[in-house]
Amino acid sequence: MSSFQYAIDPQGDVQTTEELIAWSANSSWQRYWLFHRFCQDRYQQVTGGPPAPLAGGNALAERGISLHPGMLNLGGCNAMTQAIDQYMADVLPENGTPDLSYTVPWTGHQAHLLKRILPQILSPSVEAELEEYYGSYFQVLAVNLRRNFPSDGRDVSFLWHRDHEPSQQVHLIVYLSGASDEGGRTEVLDFQATREAAEAGYSFPSLEDRSDDLNAVFGRQADDVTITSPEFGPGGGLLFAAPRALHRGRLPRTKWRDTLLFLFLPSPVPWRDRLAHTFNSVLMNGANVSSCMVNPLRKFARSEMAHHGDAPDWAKLGELYPPDGKP
Repeated sequence: MSSFQYAIDPQGDVQTTEELIAWSANSSWQRYWLFHRFCQDRYQQVTGGPPAPLAGGNALAERGISLHPGMLNLGGCNAMTQAIDQYMADVLPENGTPDLSYTVPWTGHQAHLLKRILPQILSPSVEAELEEYYGSYFQVLAVNLRRNFPSDGRDVSFLWHRDHEPSQQVHLIVYLSGASDEGGRTEVLDFQATREAAEAGYSFPSLEDRSDDLNAVFGRQADDVTITSPEFGPGGGLLFAAPRALHRGRLPRTKWRDTLLFLFLPSPVPWRDRLAHTFNSVLMNGANVSSCMVNPLRKFARSEMAHHGDAPDWAKLGELYPPDGKP
């Protein structure tokens, strides 16, 4: 699948070579596409072929959005919410306005809770969906636990955007307090609508140019554009291709919104095997690391943002792969 020679160590890292060090001077999109090819190649070596198509179709692969009601049971939601409550009791001002968002640092107790609920969240069906989407195994890059409060202010995460990251990054939001118009949620446009917006010039706008007006996004009256707006009880999950599908956060109108956010990437080894070696670094990454900030060809070492580069045209159009199949 690739002319590059590579080897995978027992931890699931690509062994660094002079050739890969030289390739690492390219943009994030090129680095991750080459890494993705390695992951797909490795998967087929191990299993004898690509992942089997899902019988009911793969919404993540077809639309960029997959809804999972009841992904985490109420007991798991309550345990994580209590962990947030304990943190907030220490940091929330007694009198005054809270910040827009709080990310909870991981303690040993919270890490234990996360390990306990992971098999519910990354169930066999979710695992199969992600593997078919990637054509390979997948891994967890980061997990963060967050509480958002109502606000009248303007925040760029709550305007229409795509994450300016390599196309391989996928997000999973588990709504610990539910998702609704009143309680807050993330709204997403599918691949087809996102591509139309990109063709109209709205792909990765600067932070200053992000808009909450779909007419401005599409350059036309956009009444016919369908917005996926999750409506979940506690424990519902939204899986979506954040660099490939336009989305915006919606703040809660009252109280707060509690979420557990996962960042996924391809992997040469199954996620459990990878996480056995990376769990502590995954927690340390938290809200501070995204895929463009680390180099998968150098064991996920930090990469200077100067090496992130500009999105190629195929990525701007929302594609996962370059059209000629070359990184």
